[in-house]
Amino acid sequence: MVHRCSHRHTCATSVSLKKHVDQLTGRCYSQLRRIRSCRRDMTRESAKTVVNSLVVSKVDYCNSLLAACTQQQTDKLQRVLNCAARVILGGSKYDHVTPFICDDLHWLCVPERVMFKLCLLVYKALHGTAPVRSNLSNFSSAVCPTEGEQRSKCNTRGALNDDLRRLRASFIIIIIIVASRFSNSSVWRTSASKK
Repeated sequence: MVHRCSHRHTCATSVSLKKHVDQLTGRCYSQLRRIRSCRRDMTRESAKTVVNSLVVSKVDYCNSLLAACTQQQTDKLQRVLNCAARVILGGSKYDHVTPFICDDLHWLCVPERVMFKLCLLVYKALHGTAPVRSNLSNFSSAVCPTEGEQRSKCNTRGALNDDLRRLRASFIIIIIIVASRFSNSSVWRTSASKK
């Protein structure tokens, strides 16, 4: 069901990530077919550049929203990345590309990409480098008053420090919740094995 929110915007009342993932994978496979048709005329580096700019960038765009996706939907996106690696490699449909993805391309799997994006957003919000229009920077600026507001509202530095501690604690809780979703992910196993 779709209704008008304002004079220029239309809002969908039921946004489906399944529909988004299906459309995204369709667009990516279309681009990969086009790239594959001229792959013989490219070097591996130029193929890597083309695939990164036309396919991987689409998978990565706003991928933090994919944290709510099911395993089936993330598997679909992972198959797109596997196909993209095969196009770069110049291999056949049945070639095993996981070592190539990890070792040569240095790509993360889809769940790890999502986790990385979420952690990056939280880091930027905590350090004040989040985009001005993002909700995270608005949230952190609402808790942390500006210098002028600080003098009028907070007579002591202790009140501001308490607010910052609460903000950091809430972000840590968010990270723990998101991390628990990916707890059996290979990112945790590989980082633990390297130590």
